[in-house]
This record gives sequence, structure tokens and C-alpha cells, in this order.
Amino acid sequence: MQSTSLGLSLLAGSALAAVTPEQAAQLGKTLTPLGAEQAGNADGSIPAWTGGLPSNSGQQSPEGFLDDPFANEQPLFTITAQNAEQYQDKLSPGQLAMLKRYPDSYRMPVYPSHRSVALPDFVYAAVRSNAQNTQLVAGGNGLTNFQTAYPFPIPQNGQEVVWN
Repeated sequence: MQSTSLGLSLLAGSALAAVTPEQAAQLGKTLTPLGAEQAGNADGSIPAWTGGLPSNSGQQSPEGFLDDPFANEQPLFTITAQNAEQYQDKLSPGQLAMLKRYPDSYRMPVYPSHRSVALPDFVYAAVRSNAQNTQLVAGGNGLTNFQTAYPFPIPQNGQEVVWN
């Protein structure tokens, strides 16, 4: 009886790895098709995701690479040793140390944020399927019912985040 209960509890735990259809329905609505929040932040420094760059956003080189669609952008501001205190709450200890160690040469130009990633529709469909079907196996050492891209667009635990 105890071993049956243990076996059922283990099976129930692995069944929880996939999200419900209601949760998966948020992909492409309040979440991006890959599972990130679509909304930007309150101060606008992180914009909302609106579908990524259009397919005609840059000229293609003969080698198949696209031009930088943001090549003409200028920095919003530059962080230097002289103004680092103003941005201290946004800087890591390592960045602050670099500014202190190299006050005349180390600087950090800050450009606008972009959420420009876009993938083909077949990838978005696979990720939605993964959300509802992919599960961890063997204590998190493998996956079942996985197609491509991100196995867990709406991760439910740390192991799923690692697999992403």
C-alpha cells in the first residue's frame, strides 16, 4: 500500500510538469509565444513585445546576413566614473569596480532597449505544444514529448528553467 502511494505520488509529480491548456493559451496573448511577459515595464525602459522585427527590417548581404536595424541609434546617455553614483542602483559591483579602476577610459554607453526577436510560426506552434506536453523524466535528467526550441515556455520549477 505504501509503495503504491509512493508510486502514484511520483507519477502525479511528473504529470504536473506540463501546463494546463488555459495556461498555454496565454502564449501569444499576455505572454510572448516563447513565454516572456509581453508588457513592458512601468517606466518604459523595457518596451512591450509587439511581434519582433518585420521580415523586411534590414537589407540582406550576399552572405545571407541582415544589416543592423539599429545602426543609426545614438546612446541615451553614457555612464562614466564621474556620473556612476547617479546610476549606482543599476550597476553591478564589477561594473562599479571597472569604473573606479579605469576612470579615464572605461565607459558604458546605454542604448534604448529593443524586444526585436521573432521566430517562424512553426517554432511558436512547437513551443505551445511543448508547454502542454513536454515533461521531465528520470528525475529531471531527460525530456519526453519535446519538439524543438524551448521545452518549458512557462516553467514550473528550477529544473524546467535549466532545460530552457
